[in-house]
Amino acid sequence: MRRREFIAGLGTLATLPLAVRAQQSQRMPVMGVLWQAASREEEVPFFDWLREGFTRLGYVPGKNIKFEDRYPAEVPERFESMAAELVQMKVDVMIGVGGLASHSAIVKATKTIPIVLIGSDPVGSGFVKSLAHPGDGNVTAVSLMIFDLAAKGLQIFKEALPSLSRLALIANQFNPIQKYFMERNLRDYTAAGRELGIEIKLFEVASKDEVAPAFSNIAQSGCDGVLIGRSNLFNNATMRAAFAEQALAVGLPTFADLALYPESGCLMSYSSLWREAYWLVATCVQRILAGEKPGDIPVQQPTKFELVINLKTARALGISINPAVLARADRFIE
Repeated sequence: MRRREFIAGLGTLATLPLAVRAQQSQRMPVMGVLWQAASREEEVPFFDWLREGFTRLGYVPGKNIKFEDRYPAEVPERFESMAAELVQMKVDVMIGVGGLASHSAIVKATKTIPIVLIGSDPVGSGFVKSLAHPGDGNVTAVSLMIFDLAAKGLQIFKEALPSLSRLALIANQFNPIQKYFMERNLRDYTAAGRELGIEIKLFEVASKDEVAPAFSNIAQSGCDGVLIGRSNLFNNATMRAAFAEQALAVGLPTFADLALYPESGCLMSYSSLWREAYWLVATCVQRILAGEKPGDIPVQQPTKFELVINLKTARALGISINPAVLARADRFIE
């Protein structure tokens, strides 16, 4: 080969995406992904968002990356057994999606395989030491910033409907993981509510069958609005629709920390862009495959936030939302 052709070839290689170069220089990297639900279908749209992140960086499943997905169906013992199975397969990176159950199982399963977690509170949960410096171990994370935005979200809900004075917080504690979420939500919303003159009252829901009775009790208690608390159980489409249906039945406005809720018929939400957050998982993985240690990769956080309002639901409830809040909305559901 002539010298000029050789140099030109090097230049071409340097311009290729890292994912493509990795395929040419080494075996296909394997991602071990531990989810929460029972199937890929139950993890939509989160499954799609995670894959999109890798696609945006040039990774193509089956060509230059492989995914081993495991679905524990929210069964506690299955989280640990499936995490152990992925470790035995010697995957290149472990990814824990969604909640503390998958995170705990993965962190417990290995101290050597690099780990990327995506969830609500990686620092508060104890998986990393700080956002800037995750620590000396094998873990880094992406934060959805859910609890960070609780006070801001409650303030927006109050601004949207100034007459709000007593809100129901729907949560559950059917396992230690959900208990943590419930207690954190209750603490944050109670503190924020105190500043706004809003009383927060807790109502527990552990299954779809408990949604209707809970909303009936909420209406009878004198609450004039509902906060949907953080729970992996609540994220699936069936539960979201049940909340929207029952809230409409008793005539109460609802507020949530994820845009999927107003898309399902609840009134409004304020949150980080979860889709962008899921994309950031692939960014962390790419840095790990390039040789960086997880503990040296700062916890990634989304930089965009959105206020979503379902105007159809507002009309059905017969309520008028403060025009100033409407003007700040990023997206409307008609």
